[in-house]
Amino acid sequence: MLYLAPHIVPAAAIRPGADAFAVGLVILLAGLVLRGWSIIGLAAMAVLPLAGILLRIHAEERALLTTLGDPYRAYAAQHKRLVPLVW
Repeated sequence: MLYLAPHIVPAAAIRPGADAFAVGLVILLAGLVLRGWSIIGLAAMAVLPLAGILLRIHAEERALLTTLGDPYRAYAAQHKRLVPLVW
C-alpha cells in the first residue's frame, strides 16, 4: 500500500530516490561493520581472561602437586575444579 502512496499523494514521494537508497545502504553497511567489530571486541574480552585463569589454575595445581604430592593427586582425581561435573 505504501508503494502506491506517491501516486495517491505526490508529496509523499522521496526525491531523489536513488540518493536516499544509497544513503540508507551506506548506513546499513556501517551498522553491520560496527556490529561485527563489537562482537570480535566482546569475544576478546571473554577469551583473554579465560586463558589467563586457565594458566593460573595449571600453575597452582603444579604447585599443589609439588607441595602436597599424592594426597592432593587423590583429592584432585575425585573433585571437579572449574566447571562442576565437567572439569
